[in-house]
Amino acid sequence: MQYLKKNWKVALVVLFIALGSIWYYFTIYKNIEPIEDTRTNEERILDDIFGTDIVYRFVDKNCSDFERQKEAQAFFESAGGLESGDPHGLDANNDGKACESLP
Repeated sequence: MQYLKKNWKVALVVLFIALGSIWYYFTIYKNIEPIEDTRTNEERILDDIFGTDIVYRFVDKNCSDFERQKEAQAFFESAGGLESGDPHGLDANNDGKACESLP
């Protein structure tokens, strides 16, 4: 109690900081609405394990995404070609040529 008598200004500043923090919580944080999480369960698990900066979502490409066969072939080879199992389905007859119907 003797400390407060000598340093009442410091105690008053501490009190104002504490009251200001409480006021700030109830006026600002109380009104924040949560953002809807649109990730799938698998994406949530991978994000929890590896962190959100490391998990890359798979973008499926189809032959309709390319204008020329050469573009599709370049993408097909950069994605691993036949060794990758052709996850995009660009090579229907498994002969190593992607999107053969394109010009």
